[in-house]
Amino acid sequence: MMYKLLLFFALLSSADAFSQARQIIIGTPTTLSGQVSADSVIATKATSSAINIKDFGAIGDGIADDRAAIQRALDSGYTQKKVVHMPSGTYSMSTSSAEGIISNLFVKPGVVLIGDGESTILRRKSTSLNGYTIEYYKSINDAAVLRARNYTFKNFRIVGTTGRGYEAPGATDSDGGIFLGTAANRMNKVLIEGVRADTLNKECFAVWDAVECIMRNNKVYSCNHDAYNPQIIERLIMQGNIAEGANFAIEYDGRRADTTKTTAFIVGNSFTNCYEYGINIESGDDVKISNNIISGQEGSTTVTGQSIGVFIHPSVAAIDKVEITDNTINNFINGQVDNSNATTGDYIVNNVIIKGNTFSNSGQSAIRLIPFSTAKILHTQISGNTIYNWNRIDNNNSIYFSAVQLGTINDVSVFGNRIYNVTNGRRNDPLYLNNTTNIHFFNNDCQGPPSQYYGQLEVKKQGTNAGYLEYNNIGLYSSSTLGIPVEMVVAVSDEPTTITTGTSKLTFRMPYAMRLLSVRASVNTASTSGLPTIDVKQNGTSVLSTLVTINANEKTSTTATTPPVISGTSANNRSTIGLTDDAEMTVDITVAGTGAKGLKIYLIGYK
Repeated sequence: MMYKLLLFFALLSSADAFSQARQIIIGTPTTLSGQVSADSVIATKATSSAINIKDFGAIGDGIADDRAAIQRALDSGYTQKKVVHMPSGTYSMSTSSAEGIISNLFVKPGVVLIGDGESTILRRKSTSLNGYTIEYYKSINDAAVLRARNYTFKNFRIVGTTGRGYEAPGATDSDGGIFLGTAANRMNKVLIEGVRADTLNKECFAVWDAVECIMRNNKVYSCNHDAYNPQIIERLIMQGNIAEGANFAIEYDGRRADTTKTTAFIVGNSFTNCYEYGINIESGDDVKISNNIISGQEGSTTVTGQSIGVFIHPSVAAIDKVEITDNTINNFINGQVDNSNATTGDYIVNNVIIKGNTFSNSGQSAIRLIPFSTAKILHTQISGNTIYNWNRIDNNNSIYFSAVQLGTINDVSVFGNRIYNVTNGRRNDPLYLNNTTNIHFFNNDCQGPPSQYYGQLEVKKQGTNAGYLEYNNIGLYSSSTLGIPVEMVVAVSDEPTTITTGTSKLTFRMPYAMRLLSVRASVNTASTSGLPTIDVKQNGTSVLSTLVTINANEKTSTTATTPPVISGTSANNRSTIGLTDDAEMTVDITVAGTGAKGLKIYLIGYK
């Protein structure tokens, strides 16, 4: 066993482990630097140099209290800078309050604690379940010491007795696994690998405030709290971990007090039978969640608390970028990807990508983005996903649980998704909008039985939804076959000459038929007084019921006090008019303003 450990640490000491791990997972180079544990190079010494906990009196028969012996070994390992080895055995432990807190074992910076796999068991005595199994020394809070030393835990098992699934927030039970964190100073690097935790009632693996952290190939079974709890981590990799029957699988907070950017890669994990959240993201600059299996309580129709696959919850700081790609997420009642259940936090979420996932068996909507209070979600892409069997518990006709639910959100593109329900739900509609801006819904395959409540599949809207475009969706009753988006720009005047009023200042013919959705105007020199006003006509008839204007001292009509209105029929919440192929188009300048130059007209629509 030891020769394998020596090889492992030799590799870590000779290579940039974080860079390699990130490159393997993401496939791109990185500037992340530093090995996982500088102190772990001591494992490359002779086997005899490692500290064996049995040499300090540990028995490992599951009966004797081995806490004090293991603690002596850990303290000796810190002093001598040596690996602490735990041979196979069951080490029963009482608790200690040596650090002013109650836990089983306390570790100092630089510890390397390694077992022989799941046959090495740290078992908490049933009468000694306060605190954590392993906790850091609170009395060591020197920044220089913490920054220079690291923590490594590998290949053993922690067993408690109280894990039993969901427990309401605020419960007083305290039966945790590994907790590392400091009150004021940052740790350097932390590796937790190949460690299993069973039947715990608090965080199983918690790392708070570190430069780098890897949690890899760990297992958690039956946890009433967070299986994995990385908080205030600058660079995080989580790969190959398992959590089964946890309250939260991951609760991640990537905030920093300074301006350092944080990164998190949560890749290739399996989180199943989650009671509340699969992954809860509270802050972070660059969060990638990819190729994971995340599932809630299969077949459940009621839940205490929340039931969400990936919860985008900026409760402590802004989230700059979240990529949720190629995951399988199912069996959550309140949503597979959601942020609508947030009750605190007015922070912005920017750049959300939800791509290539499979979402199934959601109790309500599969994807629900409705920011809390004055918070905003900006620039979102929802593409290439397969969404089926949502809204399986809806009994309320007044609530819109469509496959994708968007509210008070800006700039979202929903395209290339396959959206279908196989049950006759009251609300099988693929999309619901409420007070949104610039939502584009196109090229989606929407299939399944019609909504019982409405009689067909369509996009549902409430409130004001400005800039909504919808086209080329299969199976959608309300989707127009508008075709390809097009923009046509024509110059009404030359660049240096001041514009003047007049009719037919420009005449041209349409090169193709198109459905006109909007008209814009711009100048290269703004009018110093008066509002340039422009009319556009097709075969002598205006296409506008309200003409295009440009405010004084402005160069574009997009900022006009009175926006233009197309004179035509309604489609997708907007007035449109058809422009026929080879139609004669003319542009009139009814008001020139003062000194405006370089007038151009933009026709925007579909062909």
